[in-house]
Parts: sequence; structure tokens; C-alpha cells
Amino acid sequence: MPENVVKEIVARGFCVGCGVCAALCPRENLAITLNDFGEYQSVDSGRCLDDCDLCLAVCPRYYKNANQYEIAKKQFGEINDIQVDDNAGYFIGCFSGHVKDRRLRNQAASGGLCTAFLEGLLASGEVDGVICVRPSADTARLFEFFVATTGAQLFQAAGSVYYPVEMSEVLRKILKRKEARYAVVGLPCFLTAITLAQKKSPKLNRIIKYKIGLVCGSLPNRKFYENILNGLGLPVGSISNIKFRDTNVYANRLRGMRFTDLQGKEYLTFNAHEGKTRRSARFIYTACLLCSDIFAETADAVLMDAWLPEHRQDQFGTSLMLVRNNELMEYGTGNGRTWTAEMEETTIEKIINSQKPRIQNKRFRLLARLQLCKKWGVPYPENIHVAGKKCPDKKDVEKESLKFAGHLRSHGVLVRNKWSLLLVRVLLGNIFKDMKADIKDVVRKYYFGYKYSKTETPPQLKHD
Repeated sequence: MPENVVKEIVARGFCVGCGVCAALCPRENLAITLNDFGEYQSVDSGRCLDDCDLCLAVCPRYYKNANQYEIAKKQFGEINDIQVDDNAGYFIGCFSGHVKDRRLRNQAASGGLCTAFLEGLLASGEVDGVICVRPSADTARLFEFFVATTGAQLFQAAGSVYYPVEMSEVLRKILKRKEARYAVVGLPCFLTAITLAQKKSPKLNRIIKYKIGLVCGSLPNRKFYENILNGLGLPVGSISNIKFRDTNVYANRLRGMRFTDLQGKEYLTFNAHEGKTRRSARFIYTACLLCSDIFAETADAVLMDAWLPEHRQDQFGTSLMLVRNNELMEYGTGNGRTWTAEMEETTIEKIINSQKPRIQNKRFRLLARLQLCKKWGVPYPENIHVAGKKCPDKKDVEKESLKFAGHLRSHGVLVRNKWSLLLVRVLLGNIFKDMKADIKDVVRKYYFGYKYSKTETPPQLKHD
């Protein structure tokens, strides 16, 4: 097999299934499909050119490519009055606010500022379309990237989506169409891949005018939702829509999820259960556990929730925005804005404080996971960027060893060893000796990723 992303990236567990490589493949050799873990990944169709490495050149995880910090330094490092933060990357302005339109604010995840900001770019003629995610009529996919050209279409796409998506189809379409100007909204790794692709595709470089990032802690796989559906007693494939962080479910920002089945019946779950389950390592992409980009460092602007004490009890939420492109500063400061919003300048300290849990996980605990990778012989992206602190805390290593091992077990990277199983059984037996067997199974399933039986053996490294 020629050197391509399937051999170099997918085989090592680094692929997040963004689809940029498949969109640019000159032979249309790569396809993006769901694997057994409910995660999108590239698949080789057997038509790869021997002397082509385009797919590797656009992959953020390929060790020869620059990481997000190095790319951002070239993009934004020479801008006048630019500042840089170890966690957030480059910035020239920070803002907080929300739209006044209650209908839009209620539909959106937090304040509605992202939707209104994109609508302003469309209405002012800065862009002809916005590439973003909307609910899909295909119940096998549930969500998809598309090109929004009106405010009504953007309203349809408003709100958070914590679900696997890929963008190969929409990128192929815009590359084949007559040239237009687009803004693209996505997660940090998706936008880094597009930035790398712009260097290889002159047309893509011309038509993608702005990249708008969303702060990311991790991307859950489809197994997460299958787990929730099992808890609700619903078969997989019976859901037509999911509304994340529904403001109508609870009167504060610990919002629930609303599932709608094929008959239109609705089912609700509350955020406390959903959040804990989503953070379980077995429901997260391996690539996310080995990623340090929280604030979409290659994006022209990045938006996020204002998880701050002064905003936490606001049912409809407030948005924070960090801007890196001078052309977008007028939208942050209010000049030329085509929607009504309450906005004010804020500080980088508040931006950082609003995302402390994500920084803790994707910066400090990442150091622990990297140390464990080296100890266990598990591959990790060699171009990963970790700013500031270089040595993990002992407590982080101890905590991550169980969580990370559980993820690697669930993804087949680690296999089980009978002596380790004996030790774990003894420990669990002491901890849960007074608990009933069914409660033990629940705890073992959710915190260790599987149930134990007499025939099972726990983790040991799988060698090539």
C-alpha cells in the first residue's frame, strides 16, 4: 500500500474523520466511513497513486506537518498589536455578549452570538455562504455539513452539535462549483486541516475567506448516543433528531438533551448524566485524547460559552469571542454589525477562566497521557504542541492511567492480562464487597469500559 493517511494516520488511531483528505484526493480514492467504534475515519479504496502524498500533507496529525501553534504563528504573528497566550494562542480582541432576539437566543447554545455573527458576514456581503452543521434528513447520519446562504438556514443550524460529522462531501461540492467566498465553522482539528489544505489547493485558498472556530474539549463518538438510547430503551436507528443542551428542559444552564423518534415522540435526558457519560474515555476519539488545540488556534475567530460565575445561572447563556483577524474586529466592536446584540470587550483572563476544565484536560492531563503512551509503547502524534509546563503531575498520571487504559482497551489498543485482572478483581472486591452484583456491573461498565467475567483478562500491550 502506498504511503497515505490510512496507513500512517488511521492505523495509529490519530484520525478524527474530518474528511479534508478525501475531498482533495485527486483519484477520489479515500472515503469517510464509520468504524466499529462509531467514529468517522478514512478508508482506502485501492486507487491511490504511488507518488502522491496529498492526503498526508493536509492531515494535522502527520508528524512532518506543522502543528497548530506553528501554523498560527505564520498566520497571525506579524499582525500589529497581536498578543499571544499559552493556552488560547494569538488574539487581538476579546468580547462577550448575546443577541437580543429571544427566539434566536433560545435556539442557540449560548447567547446566539455565533449565528448572528455569521449572519452579519452574509448580510454585509463579506461571504456568499457559510459552511456549517445542520440536522440531516438521513436518520443514519443525523447531522451533516452544508452551505447556508440565508439567515433562515443559519437559524436552522443554530445550536451545539456533539456528534460525529465529516465534511468531504461539502468540500467536494464547493471545489467543483463556480468560485464564491465562504466562511467555514468547525472544530479546531477540522480548521487546521483546511488551513493545511489551502496551501495545497489554490482554489480552496481563494474561496475559504474566514475560518470560525468553536472551542473544543473532545468529540464524542456514536457509541455515546447508543449508550444513552439503550438507557432510554430505544433501538439504534429509531431517532430522527437530537436537540443538545435544550434550554426548554431546565431553567438553568445545566441543560438536557431532547431526542425525537421517527414517530415524533420526544425523550429527555438531563445534563448531569449526559455530561459524565460523554466524558467517559471510551466514548471519545483517540485523536481527541492526544490533542492540545482547545481554542482553534488557526481560526480567524473562535467562539465559546461564557462558563463564568456571573453568567452560569443565565438560562439563555452568553457567548465569548476571541478575534485574530483585523477584518473581523469591526464585528466584535459593533461597527457595521447587521444584527442587534449586547456586546462588550472582555479580558483574556476571563476567556481562559471560562474554559478551565478543558485546559486542565487538554493541556495538563495531556502531559500525563503522553507520558503513559511512551511508557506503554502506544503511538502518539509527534508534532503535538504543548505550551508551558512540560512535566505532568503525579496525581494526573495516576488518574489518567485508569481512564486512558480504559479507552485503549475499548478501542482494541490494549488487550487483557490474567494477572492484572486478578489484582483489579481483588481491589474491586474490597471496594464493592457490600454492593449487589448488578450495581457492581454498572460501576465496572461505566468506569472501566467493560464487565468482567471468568474468561476475561485485563490490559496488556498489544505489539505489532
